Amino acid sequence: MNRRAGVLALGAYAVLLYLTAPAWPDDWDGVGFLESVKHFDLGRFQPHPPGYPVYVALLRAAELVAGAPMRACVVVAVASGVVAVAFAWSAARSAVGERGAWAVATLVASTPLVWRVCSGVGSEAPALACAAAAPGDSSRRDGRSGQGPSRWGSGWGSASA
Repeated sequence: MNRRAGVLALGAYAVLLYLTAPAWPDDWDGVGFLESVKHFDLGRFQPHPPGYPVYVALLRAAELVAGAPMRACVVVAVASGVVAVAFAWSAARSAVGERGAWAVATLVASTPLVWRVCSGVGSEAPALACAAAAPGDSSRRDGRSGQGPSRWGSGWGSASA
């Protein structure tokens, strides 16, 4: 398949995640994250400790574009899901070829827990994207170390945890 097919598949995945996103958070942690977009206060559990400053910063940046805290949470989750699937595809392609990469990406994208965290409120979706970035250098079939996204994933994963 070509690059265009991959972009179209990721675009369709993003649309499906967005359309199936809940209209409100499904737990108190989500409520705290929503509240933290406008007012960060650990004493009021907006959000709960440790505060997730990187995730809250992503939400605030997304809210500038999305216009509402809940939409910002969904945008961050959906974007993180798309990035996670793209990184999983890339790592799998290096390890098992393009056909295997499509299978891995499809399985990752359609896993119920991945679908849930990539269409709702919570720091799990950005954490998944960072985790999916991590194997980038170590998954090459030829044994050479590549310039994959592992440094990016490790750095952001550490900062957002």
